[in-house]
Amino acid sequence: TSTASFTMPAEALTFTATYEDIPSYSVTVNNGDGGGDYTVGKNVTITAAAPEEGKRFKEWTGDVDKVTFTEGSKTTSTVSFTMPEEALSFEATYEDIPAPEPVKITIPTGKTMTYNGRSQTGVKAGTGYTLSGTVSATKVGSYTATATLKANANYNYEWKDGTTEPKTIKWKINKAANPLAVKAKKASIKYAKVKKKAQTLAITKVVTFTKKGQGTISYQLVSVKKAKFKKFFKINAKTGKISIKKGLKKGSYKVKVKIKAAGTKNYKASGVKLVTSTITVK
Repeated sequence: TSTASFTMPAEALTFTATYEDIPSYSVTVNNGDGGGDYTVGKNVTITAAAPEEGKRFKEWTGDVDKVTFTEGSKTTSTVSFTMPEEALSFEATYEDIPAPEPVKITIPTGKTMTYNGRSQTGVKAGTGYTLSGTVSATKVGSYTATATLKANANYNYEWKDGTTEPKTIKWKINKAANPLAVKAKKASIKYAKVKKKAQTLAITKVVTFTKKGQGTISYQLVSVKKAKFKKFFKINAKTGKISIKKGLKKGSYKVKVKIKAAGTKNYKASGVKLVTSTITVK
């Protein structure tokens, strides 16, 4: 030992300390860095080479049981240990990276909606795919969007039907119901006027439009209660003006009118609205 104790005898003494080289041993590293000659007790660090594409580091093999790792373990790509009194050999080994786990993605579906004058979304966004094409629209029509699976390093996205190709999604906006709504009104004309000449009543004198119709409005005279007097009444099919011939007698006449809205590119044609209005000659 470099330190010693003793009892001093009755004489002079001389001591000489002698030295020797610390032995060194080789470390061989296959598929990695850090190999070379190291003295006993030296801290040694070895690192596995980068894996090939599609591979990953698995573990160190060789003299792993002859050392105690001070950093890392046999399954880490970089490890450190204290050099023992013997040569060592290590080899980095690799394994295939397993294929990503398949994740099933629900195929988006297209909606069928009704026109409301605002932009509407026909295909909703979701996890695992992107949307392109026409996703939102305002006008009535048929539309097409495309759903494409996203690329992901950790997952293998698939549609629930087992396919991976982009999906074409059809959706549409249908015409809205025609809002046309009407109710009858009472109107009157003076006998003195109709006695002298024919009279005309605007449609708004005998009908209240509680909701405006969409599209061209058409009118048709259906009947007049007291049928013999129907010949005195006529309606303009386009404007709805009611003409009353000269000579109609005093009295109340129930006039039934058929009203219909033709619709537009965004609204359906309305159903027939029948209104029975009372026109009084007095």
